[in-house]
Amino acid sequence: MLLPALNSARAKARDISCLNNQKQIGVLMAMYAGENQDKLPAYQGNISGTAGKWQDMLFSLYNPQKYWATGVSYRDFVHYDDRGSNPSLRPFGIFACPSQPLRAGKDSAQAGGTKHYLINKYVSNTGTGSWGSSDDRAKYASRLLTQIKNPSSVMHVCDGDRGSEKYEVGIHMKKFIGGNAYASDAYANINFGGPYRHSNKRGLNTLMVDGHAKPTLAKDIPTAFNVTGGKFWIGVR
Repeated sequence: MLLPALNSARAKARDISCLNNQKQIGVLMAMYAGENQDKLPAYQGNISGTAGKWQDMLFSLYNPQKYWATGVSYRDFVHYDDRGSNPSLRPFGIFACPSQPLRAGKDSAQAGGTKHYLINKYVSNTGTGSWGSSDDRAKYASRLLTQIKNPSSVMHVCDGDRGSEKYEVGIHMKKFIGGNAYASDAYANINFGGPYRHSNKRGLNTLMVDGHAKPTLAKDIPTAFNVTGGKFWIGVR
């Protein structure tokens, strides 16, 4: 009788620890926007090309000494500890979800770098390619913090697992929370296990644009921006 109760208590402690991580990430987001003319970090490409993930930009505030001591060409995934001797094979500090036990290099088949926290592309849009100004997704996207409407209702960062996608740290639809670039729409109907590692494996934790973090059940996450409840994804219009 004691073991199930102990396991439940440990799971709840991890849930709370994850929420605290996300709240601190929210503080760093606000700091970053304050130092960059209201602009939030893009999901990737903050340094050059695709280099410089959103976590790396926040890591520059979280651990500036390590960030700036790292050469520019090595700052992509600088927030991930898989270099040097005896690495943890996990993100540093608050960038690692305590309920994700995986230890794997970001370049390994297990794609460790995309299995902790993912960012909403609608608030980290780079403005290029399929996220350019000519398509519907970009019309509803903005990286300017004060231009995002309903910030308490729009998800900024959440738990996730991009499957085999090694370097994809952003999402824009529910099916990608626990899938990859080739995930079928049926992925959106899976509401337990996998990336849903909180709330008795029925949900995940979500950081909202206004900085508050909360548990969210998988069944309450809309599949995309253009369905009922789609405000979860977008907040510009």
